[in-house]
Amino acid sequence: MRHTMTVEGSKRDGDRKLAELRLLHGEDKPVPTFRQCCEQWYLPDIEKLSFNTRKMYRSALNSRIYPRWGDVPVTDIKPIEMQEWLSDMTASQARLVMKIMTVALDYPTRYEIIPSNPCRIKYRMPTSSEKRDKGTYALEDAIRIFDACRGSFAEAAVLSSLFGSCRVGESLSPMVGELIEARSSNGATAAFFNLTRQINNTGHVLEELKTASSTRPIVFVGKVAERMLDIQAERDASGLVWLVDDGCGGHITQRAMSAEWKRLAYAAAVDLHPYRNLRNSWRTFMEWELHVAPDKLEKMMGHKGGDVTSIHYNRPTVQMLIDAVADAYASKGVLI
Repeated sequence: MRHTMTVEGSKRDGDRKLAELRLLHGEDKPVPTFRQCCEQWYLPDIEKLSFNTRKMYRSALNSRIYPRWGDVPVTDIKPIEMQEWLSDMTASQARLVMKIMTVALDYPTRYEIIPSNPCRIKYRMPTSSEKRDKGTYALEDAIRIFDACRGSFAEAAVLSSLFGSCRVGESLSPMVGELIEARSSNGATAAFFNLTRQINNTGHVLEELKTASSTRPIVFVGKVAERMLDIQAERDASGLVWLVDDGCGGHITQRAMSAEWKRLAYAAAVDLHPYRNLRNSWRTFMEWELHVAPDKLEKMMGHKGGDVTSIHYNRPTVQMLIDAVADAYASKGVLI
């Protein structure tokens, strides 16, 4: 009796499905190598992740994992050899490769090709001697930075991170026409743009963010909003496209942003912390100095949240976000 299956898609999709069925059900089914498991199951599943995450995972596979384990049958991946391999890495490298291999080897475990996942046991991981800078800026420092960055080509990016919660690549991405003027309920000037893209670390524009929930309004109030609107007017009058412009009509890179940030931190007479820490600073002073509720800040940061209310019911409007920020600054009597 002949059995057939119709597979919608390309010939490659059909070949992939046939290979999968042979791996799972063939009487002479071979033991797949780690690379075959990745190509068969793991890589198609990570397509739903962001561009930057996919790029990082593929880079780790090609540079570190495949050279050691790519052609090894999954039944021959032994914990003692894994431990020896991990010991030659930095802490961050070890964490990344273990994250990838653990998920990738869940597939042959699930399909009973191997009895258990060798990556789901406790290994002695390398420790890092390098300390990540976790310093943040208080509201008083943020106000000094606000004054010092006036006129910089990167001013809109600094304000978007320090007063709007943007990640590095997100802060470089708004276009001139996307900033919208508004008003808070207490009468303060407000402005916002809907965040939908980012500039990655190689300078490319990505029409996707870190996660789906990262798509959100970025709101400004008071003097910060007024300054953002002034920047918009200046850029518009010059016929420029990006709020953070390289002077020739294009966007700037993250490397250029980091270099300019060092200059601005010196001009503001504040301790130098990485530019990425401006987002952390916003989260810290908004909660601890301006006393905005954490669940509101989570929404403003683009975090999905883990409880039912956060995921399904907590859906503030742009006006609600503006009012929450405006009331917080008004209560402190700053930047309004």
